[in-house]
Amino acid sequence: MIIEHYLGMIIPYIAGTLEAIGVFIIALAGIKALILFIKSGFNFGDQHTAIVLTKAMSLSLSFKLAAEILKTVTIHSMEEFKVLAAVAGLRVALHFVLYWELKVANHED
Repeated sequence: MIIEHYLGMIIPYIAGTLEAIGVFIIALAGIKALILFIKSGFNFGDQHTAIVLTKAMSLSLSFKLAAEILKTVTIHSMEEFKVLAAVAGLRVALHFVLYWELKVANHED
């Protein structure tokens, strides 16, 4: 089918772009969190810095999960599906852990 051919051509670019956006978000948040950590006097108990970084990681995981979902369209074998399902499952689990961490941190404030 023609649509499968075109999807097979463009999905890797879209998924790659979504993955790159996720990496960019983590990089920017890491820099911001480092600056906040330094400004707090290397206070390991500073919840604000942890919340900033956790929110960014959660957002980044959302972009990366979207890329994984798009990649399911181009799967050609059961082995590829198993790997993709494992990666997506891990990212969903991490997302829930980050959500839980944010929820706990917001109740402590």
